[in-house]
Amino acid sequence: MANELKITINVNYENTQTASVYKTVNIDQTGTEYGEHIQEIGTAEEAVIATDMTAQGLVYAENLDDTNYVEIGTTGKLAVKLLAGEIGIWRTAGALYAQANSAACRVKFLIIEA
Repeated sequence: MANELKITINVNYENTQTASVYKTVNIDQTGTEYGEHIQEIGTAEEAVIATDMTAQGLVYAENLDDTNYVEIGTTGKLAVKLLAGEIGIWRTAGALYAQANSAACRVKFLIIEA
């Protein structure tokens, strides 16, 4: 099959100037696995639970906390920062790790083998 995954992004910025982006991409999935769950992330770096995937690919994360931020990435390289209520989507190149800022945060993950 082809184009098993469809991602649509709509960003509108309005402040002293305006800008917008609307983009849809279709992605071929090389595997067939995915995992979706909510995980409580503590204040020490910890592994993000993932199903038995040959290669983790695309990651959707949503910080469900009302106050604290969480950082996500590969071990020792927590490059994605999600403030309270924020979302992110990116491609990962390895096992995921996460760490909450000052109190544990619940984070929703959708990880797709791609």
